[in-house]
This record gives sequence, structure tokens and C-alpha cells, in this order.
Amino acid sequence: MEFATGDHVFLRVTQTISVGRAICSRKLSPMFFGPYQILRRIKSVAYEITLPYPSQVLEVEDVQIREDLSVDV
Repeated sequence: MEFATGDHVFLRVTQTISVGRAICSRKLSPMFFGPYQILRRIKSVAYEITLPYPSQVLEVEDVQIREDLSVDV
């Protein structure tokens, strides 16, 4: 599958908790992020894409997780 400059694509993401171990709750985890616009083709399977502007990025507060994996809300 090939894309052209200006096309919009979604990125597939696999979340991991440590080296080589995927998170078990795949049903609740987002699998695709985007759409991102392709700026240029670098190699046969490598593309440069636009990243979101700082105004579109949400700031995440530091989350403190206890040993029993519970979180204060």
C-alpha cells in the first residue's frame, strides 16, 4: 500500500507496559490515532507526517498509581 503527499492516514499503536509485553485490555485501548497528513515520502515504507499543533495537544497531569493499581480521582 502506498500513499501520496497530502493523503491523510491513521497510525496504529500498540501500548506496552514494559519491554515486549503488550497491555492485556486491548478492547478498551485506542488502536488508531489520527488522521495525520503526509508531508513527504522518505523511503518505500517511511513517511514524514504532520504532528498536531500545541493547541491540539492535551496536557496530562501526573497520575500517581498505588501498588494495588488504584488511582485517586
